Amino acid sequence: MSDENHINIIGPFVRRLRKERGWSLERLAHEFAHNGIRVSSQTLERVELQQEIITEYEILAFAAVFQTSVNNLFPDDATNPDSRKERQVVEHNTRYMQDAQGFLQAGTTIPARSRKGKPG
Repeated sequence: MSDENHINIIGPFVRRLRKERGWSLERLAHEFAHNGIRVSSQTLERVELQQEIITEYEILAFAAVFQTSVNNLFPDDATNPDSRKERQVVEHNTRYMQDAQGFLQAGTTIPARSRKGKPG
Protein backbone atom coordinates (compact mmCIF):
# COMPACT_ATOMS: atom_id res chain seq x y z
CA MET A 1 0.00 0.00 0.00
CA SER A 2 1.38 3.42 -0.92
CA ASP A 3 1.59 6.34 1.49
CA GLU A 4 -1.18 8.22 -0.38
CA ASN A 5 -3.66 5.56 0.73
CA HIS A 6 -2.90 5.91 4.44
CA ILE A 7 -5.63 7.82 6.22
CA ASN A 8 -3.99 8.13 9.65
CA ILE A 9 -0.42 8.66 10.77
CA ILE A 10 -0.53 6.99 14.19
CA GLY A 11 -1.02 3.38 13.04
CA PRO A 12 2.65 2.31 13.11
CA PHE A 13 3.11 3.87 16.55
CA VAL A 14 0.01 2.13 17.91
CA ARG A 15 1.39 -1.18 16.64
CA ARG A 16 4.81 -0.47 18.18
CA LEU A 17 3.32 0.40 21.58
CA ARG A 18 1.07 -2.67 21.50
CA LYS A 19 3.94 -5.00 20.60
CA GLU A 20 6.24 -3.44 23.24
CA ARG A 21 3.65 -4.51 25.81
CA GLY A 22 3.30 -7.97 24.29
CA TRP A 23 -0.41 -7.40 23.68
CA SER A 24 -2.50 -9.03 20.97
CA LEU A 25 -5.12 -7.01 19.13
CA GLU A 26 -7.71 -8.76 21.29
CA ARG A 27 -5.89 -7.69 24.45
CA LEU A 28 -5.78 -4.09 23.19
CA ALA A 29 -9.54 -4.24 22.54
CA HIS A 30 -9.96 -5.55 26.11
CA GLU A 31 -7.88 -2.64 27.46
CA PHE A 32 -10.17 -0.21 25.64
CA ALA A 33 -13.22 -1.99 27.08
CA HIS A 34 -11.68 -1.69 30.55
CA ASN A 35 -11.59 2.09 29.90
CA GLY A 36 -15.25 2.11 28.83
CA ILE A 37 -14.66 2.16 25.08
CA ARG A 38 -15.95 -0.62 22.85
CA VAL A 39 -13.76 -1.27 19.83
CA SER A 40 -13.19 -4.47 17.88
CA SER A 41 -9.81 -6.04 17.25
CA GLN A 42 -10.60 -5.73 13.52
CA THR A 43 -10.98 -1.96 13.84
CA LEU A 44 -7.73 -1.77 15.80
CA GLU A 45 -6.00 -3.75 13.06
CA ARG A 46 -7.28 -1.23 10.48
CA VAL A 47 -5.91 1.57 12.67
CA GLU A 48 -2.49 -0.10 12.71
CA LEU A 49 -2.62 -0.59 8.94
CA GLN A 50 -3.50 3.12 8.60
CA GLN A 51 -6.84 2.26 7.00
CA GLU A 52 -9.06 3.75 9.72
CA ILE A 53 -9.66 7.47 10.32
CA ILE A 54 -8.76 8.56 13.87
CA THR A 55 -10.38 11.48 15.69
CA GLU A 56 -8.73 13.59 18.37
CA TYR A 57 -10.89 11.90 20.99
CA GLU A 58 -9.65 8.50 19.83
CA ILE A 59 -6.05 9.70 19.98
CA LEU A 60 -6.65 10.65 23.61
CA ALA A 61 -8.12 7.19 24.20
CA PHE A 62 -5.07 5.47 22.70
CA ALA A 63 -2.77 7.60 24.87
CA ALA A 64 -4.83 6.72 27.97
CA VAL A 65 -4.88 2.99 27.21
CA PHE A 66 -1.13 2.93 26.61
CA GLN A 67 -0.55 5.34 29.54
CA THR A 68 1.68 7.50 27.38
CA SER A 69 1.86 10.99 25.95
CA VAL A 70 -0.08 11.83 22.82
CA ASN A 71 3.28 12.80 21.29
CA ASN A 72 4.38 9.16 21.44
CA LEU A 73 1.67 8.30 18.92
CA PHE A 74 3.09 10.55 16.20
CA PRO A 75 6.11 10.43 13.93
CA ASP A 76 9.09 12.49 14.93
CA ASP A 77 9.53 13.82 11.39
CA ALA A 78 10.19 17.51 11.95
CA THR A 79 11.27 17.94 8.31
CA ASN A 80 7.84 17.08 6.91
CA PRO A 81 5.68 20.22 7.02
CA ASP A 82 2.47 18.20 6.67
CA SER A 83 3.31 16.03 9.70
CA ARG A 84 4.35 19.07 11.71
CA LYS A 85 1.12 20.93 10.89
CA GLU A 86 -1.00 17.86 11.65
CA ARG A 87 0.73 17.41 15.01
CA GLN A 88 0.23 21.08 15.91
CA VAL A 89 -3.49 20.85 15.15
CA VAL A 90 -3.88 17.65 17.15
CA GLU A 91 -1.83 18.99 20.09
CA HIS A 92 -3.96 22.15 20.17
CA ASN A 93 -7.21 20.18 20.06
CA THR A 94 -5.90 17.70 22.63
CA ARG A 95 -4.98 20.47 25.09
CA TYR A 96 -8.44 21.96 24.63
CA MET A 97 -10.10 18.58 25.22
CA GLN A 98 -7.96 17.87 28.29
CA ASP A 99 -8.87 21.27 29.75
CA ALA A 100 -12.55 20.62 29.09
CA GLN A 101 -12.28 17.14 30.59
CA GLY A 102 -10.63 18.62 33.69
CA PHE A 103 -13.55 21.00 34.18
CA LEU A 104 -16.04 18.16 33.86
CA GLN A 105 -14.17 15.82 36.21
CA ALA A 106 -13.81 18.53 38.84
CA GLY A 107 -17.50 19.38 38.61
CA THR A 108 -16.43 22.92 37.93
CA THR A 109 -18.53 25.32 35.95
CA ILE A 110 -17.18 28.09 33.85
CA PRO A 111 -17.66 31.33 35.79
CA ALA A 112 -20.39 33.64 34.55
CA ARG A 113 -19.22 36.90 33.04
CA SER A 114 -19.35 39.87 35.33
CA ARG A 115 -22.19 42.28 34.65
CA LYS A 116 -20.34 45.03 36.53
CA GLY A 117 -20.68 48.36 34.80
CA LYS A 118 -23.60 47.26 32.63
CA PRO A 119 -27.02 48.81 33.04
CA GLY A 120 -29.26 46.41 34.73
